[in-house]
Amino acid sequence: MKKTAKIPKEAMDKGDGSGKNRTVPFILIYFFIGLVAAYAEVTVIKSPLSWYEGGQGDYALPKLVNSEYILPGFAATKGQVKTICVNYNAAGKVAMEVSADNGLHYYPVVNGVPLTDNFISGDRIKWRAKALDEEAKLNTLIINYTDSVGAIASFGYPQLSGFNWRKEILLKNLSGQELFNHQINLKIGTDKNAKGADVHCDGNLRQDFFDVRFTAADGLTPLPYYLENRIISPSVAGSGSIVSFWVKIPQIPKAGVKIYIYYGNNLAADLSSAKNTFDFYDDFKGEKLDENSWVVKVDQKGSCVLRDGRLRLDAAEVIAKEFKFKQGVIEYSVFVESGLENSLSLRQKAKDSYDNPSLIAYSSAYKGAEQCIAVDDIVKSNDAKASPITAGGRYNYRLIVNDKDIAFQRLDPVSADVQTVTTYSGSSATETGYPGLRSGGDGNDRNIIAYSEIRARKFANPQPQVDKCGQGEPVKLPVFSNITLSPKGSLVLGDNIKEGVYISKKIPAAFTARIIVPTFKGTNAFVDVSADSGANYKKDCISGNYYYASLKDFTAGEDIVAQVKLKPASTKKEISQLEEIGLSYNPGVILVVKPNGAETWLAGTTEEISWSALDYENSYPFKLEYSSDNGKNYNLIADRVNNSGAYSWFVPQVAQAKEALIRVSDSNEISVNDAADKVFIILK
Repeated sequence: MKKTAKIPKEAMDKGDGSGKNRTVPFILIYFFIGLVAAYAEVTVIKSPLSWYEGGQGDYALPKLVNSEYILPGFAATKGQVKTICVNYNAAGKVAMEVSADNGLHYYPVVNGVPLTDNFISGDRIKWRAKALDEEAKLNTLIINYTDSVGAIASFGYPQLSGFNWRKEILLKNLSGQELFNHQINLKIGTDKNAKGADVHCDGNLRQDFFDVRFTAADGLTPLPYYLENRIISPSVAGSGSIVSFWVKIPQIPKAGVKIYIYYGNNLAADLSSAKNTFDFYDDFKGEKLDENSWVVKVDQKGSCVLRDGRLRLDAAEVIAKEFKFKQGVIEYSVFVESGLENSLSLRQKAKDSYDNPSLIAYSSAYKGAEQCIAVDDIVKSNDAKASPITAGGRYNYRLIVNDKDIAFQRLDPVSADVQTVTTYSGSSATETGYPGLRSGGDGNDRNIIAYSEIRARKFANPQPQVDKCGQGEPVKLPVFSNITLSPKGSLVLGDNIKEGVYISKKIPAAFTARIIVPTFKGTNAFVDVSADSGANYKKDCISGNYYYASLKDFTAGEDIVAQVKLKPASTKKEISQLEEIGLSYNPGVILVVKPNGAETWLAGTTEEISWSALDYENSYPFKLEYSSDNGKNYNLIADRVNNSGAYSWFVPQVAQAKEALIRVSDSNEISVNDAADKVFIILK
């Protein structure tokens, strides 16, 4: 038997050498039990701790008071916390601290970066946060943790299901300031021949690049990303392709941060989302203009028409309804159908009315107003060398506002190279405003400017860059099929689905597992367990029941996997879900305690054989045998006795034996057994 536990049993014999009337000190009994129990392992996969506005999570978010979020209570864990990772969604800049000992000691943490050492542990998690600017506001907060009793507070994420590879990416931040919710541009290459790529994926990418995901430093929490519809063509025959991604990183300290790229999944769907990645985004591809995003202002003879993915404005303007821009980058695309001027402005708002723009960046067909920046209706800068816009022309623009400094760029619509730039530095910071897109003219002449995309993102100088990448490493992640996560992080069945399946990440055991005891909390949940990495399962387990490889319940192995099936609820009020699954897996250790050597027993008397098999149920059957020739041959004592730990044996009338042994075996798999460490004597 692999890693069979052996205890120096002679140390437990404190009698007179006869083996009779011995008293074993309690401290040795507990030491002995501890050694046996140490072979058992437990893993509990459960939902993380969650705080939401509106009560969707385990707890409600506390109110912001005097620029601080203070948690009134704590979240208890069953064991001592080993690792903590705080992931939170927040507007603005929020500094976070976490405690594992009910607030006696707090430690600063970075969003998505696990705290793994150098902290005082405990079993009561608390956190507190400080708002660092006026925009700061917590929306959700999730804490994943592990503890000393095997808890893993996360089922994983469906977005990563089925991915085969990952790489570590280290980002450096040379801006001199900590960055929050910052978008970075990453050029991902298909292979090492993709010259100029920030990261290459070793030839394990699909041609459509849909099988790419990014996570925080915990390697677990997905990050919002956007796949641009622009593949950089290889310049040299045989070179790999490069594609441009934007990734939103929740927090980048001055020292930089680590993230992961996952790739290689033939079944992956495209989860790219510009709206989730950028601070503001619209590609005007809807059937009608989003009324939640825009307010429309049309002059008397003007028009605003949305058609074929273009917003056509003629003597009209659309203004962001809720999005306020202070500093950062706004990029937008323009097609001049006919007309003389297009512009991006920042407006202030009082109730539902908008004031005159505090800032206007515009291009026109007029000489002397080719590429201008105007502040408070006064032109402050113009690039007279820029060519005027013309009908039929396509133009991309970028407005950069960095405190007092403003840059207005015109970009090549194909290469994205800067064609011209106008700059202006004011005496004070640019006023916060609501972005607006406008077509010039008064409606008498056709002045149609078609906008096809606008997006806003953060700015830093210089921008964060890739410092270095790790080697590609294979991964085996949890598998989600028609199963998703609730706001609390529990497994839930997808809408209108007959059955969903979740397969846990492989849990390596330090031994060959022969006994598994699953426990779980859920509704309409059916659990299967395996010890051979899912090759064979014991299906439809009952929570708390023991399952044995010796009974052919499953195949013994060293790679534990749980499979969960969720089926539809019988009532509308009921939710099919799994909140927690525990897996206790054991090698099935058997230890003979007595006789263990140096005892002298008399034939024809009754003696007590004792053993320990804590991995097994009390009702499990064991086989008892004795040998009079140091284990060369064994004779049956009892074929199937319950696992009581003791058996009264009438020592048979046999010839004197100076090399007697006792062996205790699993009745259903006799190759699993233990014999006494040393021989004892039977006197006739």
